[in-house]
Amino acid sequence: MSGYTPASFIAFLYQKALHSVGSGNLNYPNTVADSPVRQTFLVECVSANGRHFAVFDHITQGWHVALFVLMIAGAVRQARRGGLEPFVPYLAVFGLFLFLLRWESGQRYLLNYMGMFILAATLGEGFAPLDSLVAKWRGRREAKRVHTQ
Repeated sequence: MSGYTPASFIAFLYQKALHSVGSGNLNYPNTVADSPVRQTFLVECVSANGRHFAVFDHITQGWHVALFVLMIAGAVRQARRGGLEPFVPYLAVFGLFLFLLRWESGQRYLLNYMGMFILAATLGEGFAPLDSLVAKWRGRREAKRVHTQ
């Protein structure tokens, strides 16, 4: 750590972030055996040496990027609106990123947070049904607050 300048440390953290969250397939092909017992269509899709791996990789990367875009859109929208609810999903995702930057870790830790990613992404732009549910929840909460006073 003592050999880093502020600029080189930021460059290091950038490279570490790319390694930790940069792949939609969560580095799955490098964590499983490359010599399966039988060659099936599924193996051809998810194996790094498979004929259809490029399709699998593009689909998982697209899903990964869509989740992040929707999470960022939701966080920006929430920041513009003010208030803390629904804030927990964004705080959990931010905490995960800090964890991944601080300790030696791999993409396998993202799998545990996939539910939080999906929840944070659904709070993003364009989810009108969820907006109406949040509005109802806020209305009930406000009604309870007024009723108890």
